[in-house]
Amino acid sequence: MPDRRDSYYWKAKENNFSSRAAFKLIDILNKFYLSIEDCSVLEIGSNPGGWAEVISMNNPSFHIAVDIKKEQSEPQYIFIRGDISRDSTWDSIVSTMDENGIRTFDLVLSDAMTNTSGNSDVDHSSSYLICNKIMEKGIPLLSRGGSIIVKQFQGDLTQSFIENWSHYFRRASITKPASSRQASREIYIVFKSLI
Repeated sequence: MPDRRDSYYWKAKENNFSSRAAFKLIDILNKFYLSIEDCSVLEIGSNPGGWAEVISMNNPSFHIAVDIKKEQSEPQYIFIRGDISRDSTWDSIVSTMDENGIRTFDLVLSDAMTNTSGNSDVDHSSSYLICNKIMEKGIPLLSRGGSIIVKQFQGDLTQSFIENWSHYFRRASITKPASSRQASREIYIVFKSLI
């Protein structure tokens, strides 16, 4: 349930975004000088649509959105319903790329997260596993110079996660957008510019 006392809830309404998450992506793109225009984008965890709206308004050349919850494909992007932890979902992504003549993505953007359990260790571990899967499957689909953004609940495995994957990129950083709730352990990890 959205917190209507939250200023970003009202800001999202005023800007016709589906959720406050739109401002998280805007903050990250601006902070790390990442552009969506004319880029091929894989978006993971697209429900309820805030990130998809930001991506679409920035004129990507191609956009696949993936989520475990059912959505409708919009004219601006192709929607794939699937569990990102399953290889079959990645097979569907690759098939869709092939059907549309897309060889690689310039950006892989993930706002995906499992349902929280209330146990911080369990939630951290679950988010760590999702992030690992995205890196494992996403890097081979990424163009040279491309970037990956993943969401994670910060915890004991966060630093080793960054160390395991950072050598593929020119820069790896943790960020917490201003629009994230300050009490949340949610962070975003930005892997910029695939070597």
